[in-house]
Amino acid sequence: MLNRAYNVKLDSVGKIDIGDNVFIGYGAIVLPNVTISSNAIVGADAVVTKDVAERALLAASPPGLTLGSSTRVKKLPAQTPTLPGADLINSRDGSFEPEIEPQVVKLRV
Repeated sequence: MLNRAYNVKLDSVGKIDIGDNVFIGYGAIVLPNVTISSNAIVGADAVVTKDVAERALLAASPPGLTLGSSTRVKKLPAQTPTLPGADLINSRDGSFEPEIEPQVVKLRV
């Protein structure tokens, strides 16, 4: 885009280090010389310009917004039982079961 807008030829090269169990959403851009630590989540369309901490949740808008971390996860066990469909969530064998997901969605709409 910059190449066309400014009639220049630009490029950048650098190492990108991605830890274990990282999710990078569709359309996300990770710039060179960035480390995404283990268990981090980078949201769709996010632009990662600097290192992402372990267990961070990074959003696209506003750019680079960190939504939470492992401290947020520690608060969820108290909140989860109060949500509609909590009994279905607790009955799952794993983190997602396609058979019961429509029921959970229906309860939460």
